[in-house]
Amino acid sequence: MLFARAPYRHRYPTCWRCAEELIFRVADEWFIDATEIRSLARAANEGVTWRPGHMQLRMDDWLANMGDWCISRKRYWGLPLPFYPCGCGRLTVIGSRRELRELAIDPGAVDAVPELHRPWLDDILIRCPECAQPVRRVSEVGDCWLDAGIVPFSTLGYLEDRQQWERWFPADFIVEAVGQLRGWFYALLFMSTALEGQSPYRTVLAHERVLASDGREMHKSWGNAIWLDDALEKMGPDVIRHMFASQAITEPMRFGFEGARDVKRRFLTFWNVYGLFVTYANLDRPALLGPGSVPTHSAPLDQWLLSRLQATIAEVREAFDTYQIRRAVTAVDAFIHDDLSNWYVRRRRREFWKAILDDEKQAAFQVLYHVLVRVCQLLAPVMPFVTEHVYQNLVPAVFSSAPISLHLTSFPEPDAALVRPDLEASVEAARRVLSVGLAARNAARLKVRQPLGRALLVAPPDTARDARLFERDVLEELNVERLETVASLDDQIVVTAELDMRDTSPLPPNTVPALRAALAARAGKAVRDSLLATGHVTLPVGDIEIALGWGDQDHRGRSRRLRGRCRPRRDGGSRYHDDSRASAQGPGPSPGPPNPDDAQRSAAQRRGPHSYLGGC
Repeated sequence: MLFARAPYRHRYPTCWRCAEELIFRVADEWFIDATEIRSLARAANEGVTWRPGHMQLRMDDWLANMGDWCISRKRYWGLPLPFYPCGCGRLTVIGSRRELRELAIDPGAVDAVPELHRPWLDDILIRCPECAQPVRRVSEVGDCWLDAGIVPFSTLGYLEDRQQWERWFPADFIVEAVGQLRGWFYALLFMSTALEGQSPYRTVLAHERVLASDGREMHKSWGNAIWLDDALEKMGPDVIRHMFASQAITEPMRFGFEGARDVKRRFLTFWNVYGLFVTYANLDRPALLGPGSVPTHSAPLDQWLLSRLQATIAEVREAFDTYQIRRAVTAVDAFIHDDLSNWYVRRRRREFWKAILDDEKQAAFQVLYHVLVRVCQLLAPVMPFVTEHVYQNLVPAVFSSAPISLHLTSFPEPDAALVRPDLEASVEAARRVLSVGLAARNAARLKVRQPLGRALLVAPPDTARDARLFERDVLEELNVERLETVASLDDQIVVTAELDMRDTSPLPPNTVPALRAALAARAGKAVRDSLLATGHVTLPVGDIEIALGWGDQDHRGRSRRLRGRCRPRRDGGSRYHDDSRASAQGPGPSPGPPNPDDAQRSAAQRRGPHSYLGGC
């Protein structure tokens, strides 16, 4: 009996891709029981190295809760499920074209089909091995992940040449997006566990999603999708590869043409160094040895560059061996920009400019030649095309006996005989001194092209000694006549402190004049030393004492004039603020009170009795 009938309004489901209306229909499907596979797959997953590591836990969680695998799809075209159920109860599963031909009622029809897909196999009947009755295949096609899951077996001759298959199984490394944890990674693990009881891969890199440059998913209908052909044409394959290799795998990647331009601009540094070498080598025609050779006698700066190259090779090898691709790319990038271009070429270009090809210039050519080839080898896995182009011009064009391709050469190994930690420490000290000196020049608004008489250096003895080895480079870069090492700059600095009068409400009434007088009467250096030692300074004002502490202003590593200010605190005290720190580290947050050495380094630029940095 019908009790009631009423209309209900509801949203109608539509396909998220094509917007077609959908219907829900219950249908019979084919499944693979996951009960027996679950424990085996979880055990196999424990032996896999995942990048990042937390993905192993996500895979284990998926395996622990996975249901039976629905492997059938209702499609017109696809990989047919080779199931032939007979009325007698026999289910025949066909494993190959040969087996299908043997059981087919019309073997010629098997040879006539263009490919083993639906719909061509629908009309081929087999004879049931049990009752000899004609049997038709089920109409469903297989899940596409069935194909993906058996790749390690179907493509490596698992059934045809087991010995050859064992050479390549399991895979050392595979990479895909995190979404494939429930797709390709899972299908591979499921099938391999079912067939062999082990994981099909040793290391997996699962990177985050690739988004459009606007931060949304790429969709054709949204107009923010980039097609591969367009990307290859406008960006180039090497740039695309570098973008992916240098991306942090735990963060979504915004893929766009602007990011490609950034990569091109950064790689232009290496191209300019390569261009400098080719230009002057064509002019001077140095007698180059093979790319694996280095001069037995060379300048300290050449030896330093070779030492830094060995450290870079060691780091890149370790990064690639552990599949930390971004670490390897970052190491090479830092070597190119910081060591090769911004220091070595900058300091040695006059050597290439001079007209005479003497022994020192010959050694510089050989060192730079060796380094360029080694950098190409380090970058070859990431940027195979442009590095191959550079290699062809540098090596086979000069040495006909060399390997015909960069990718046929051995990957570089660090040479312990070329490692010079003492030189690396000296250059690091010199560059640190130079950085602080340039910061002090900038604070004093003295351009580098303006020559100065001297620079005063306050540094630990080891740092000062190391910097002296490359003193000429420091002097030329700072454009000063001499570098003097002094124990302290206290006699060069005038430190004063004054109250910030913008808010005096927390102070007791009528105490500001007396407090300012007491602060002016106290030596500025004594105020500074007390603040640095205890964090506050106490001043008597009549019958009371007022404590002054550090200010709340931004302590960033920027070079400015030292100016002490006391700011009233809401708890009744005041705070001292120093906003003049000269730092070699560049802009960035600086926790805690400023270091007095920073103010002393600023004073190294004092020029005359009334022109100086670090005082007011």
